[in-house]
Amino acid sequence: MNQSSLLTGAERLYVPLATAAIFIGVCALFIGITTKPVVLLLNPEGMSINGHFVSWSGIRDTAILRMKVGKNKSDYLVTWLRDERYLLTDLGCFVRFRVGGIRGELAAYIEYFRAKAT
Repeated sequence: MNQSSLLTGAERLYVPLATAAIFIGVCALFIGITTKPVVLLLNPEGMSINGHFVSWSGIRDTAILRMKVGKNKSDYLVTWLRDERYLLTDLGCFVRFRVGGIRGELAAYIEYFRAKAT
């Protein structure tokens, strides 16, 4: 008799769900330990990164940079300011389980709010 026939219908559902929950919990714990939290707020007036507010008129351009760090890749938000300074923000604390991750979504929101400001 095989093992799966000993499980009831509900147990067959709960075992994969419990396994997935444990996996997601371990991933979240690992990500939480290895990355610093970032508070990123976007609105029609500008954007705030960890409490540092910059108006859209003070931003020349933004880009999302993907750099290889060892065997892994890390994403950064690069903000080019009008006074020729750059702000580099690590996006490693943002997790999206979909194609493109946070990069496409963040770029769309930045363009949306920049368009509203002009």
